[in-house]
Amino acid sequence: MTKRILAIAMAAMLVILGSISAFAATEPTVTSDTICYISYQTGKNDYDGQTVDTPKRQFLGLEDSGCIGVLADGGTLIGVGKVWIGGDYVMPELGSTLKITSNDGKANYKNAIPFENPSCAMKMATNATLTLQQDTIIDDIILFQEGGMNTIAITNNSTLLIGDKVECLSNPVAANPCYMAISVEAGSTVILNGGTFEQVTGEGTIINNGATIVSEQADTTTASETTSAAQEPAKTTEPAKTTEPAKTTEPAKTTEP
Repeated sequence: MTKRILAIAMAAMLVILGSISAFAATEPTVTSDTICYISYQTGKNDYDGQTVDTPKRQFLGLEDSGCIGVLADGGTLIGVGKVWIGGDYVMPELGSTLKITSNDGKANYKNAIPFENPSCAMKMATNATLTLQQDTIIDDIILFQEGGMNTIAITNNSTLLIGDKVECLSNPVAANPCYMAISVEAGSTVILNGGTFEQVTGEGTIINNGATIVSEQADTTTASETTSAAQEPAKTTEPAKTTEPAKTTEPAKTTEP
């Protein structure tokens, strides 16, 4: 009976360790020299995407004239304006690792101004999901959560690396400000070297080397408050004072202009 209980406890521990791991994993690297610049504001899909002044406008597909057609075999996507995803988008599987950044090695184009709609950042339509099917690196770029929570999903036994230079920003004027979420399919891996995310979920491997995960902080705070409350001695009820008259309820305040 004791062995059975021990086995169950060990199995439960393995499940927990499988959710958020601390062990090392091989980080993906870029092997293709191909580059493509992108800017939703100034780009055109008819441009070649090979210079800051001739960026593509959209991702599109392998056979189309957007960025993904250029990066079919992997390489580096450089955001010099808004990297805009207008709805749920499943990126076609590329031939090798894709890096998404705002730094081309000559200049860093990240720009968080204006704060409610940064001029150079990666963002998505409300509640949209970006699904990745190959090893991907996201680093030195702003991930801007504008409206309803967005999700980056990693699938197809691939690895997503979030670099330590990623800046995750939340829209200060949103009805319910939050950060992007990450979903990790079974067999896939996410390595978090930085950034702030609302939640990181899934049956895949999650390795956190320095990211802030909001949902975990909330769980920790709740547990801490519960423990603290349980440890405090019960307060005795003080006798009611009879010398002061009871106060009447104040009228509700009208909305301020």
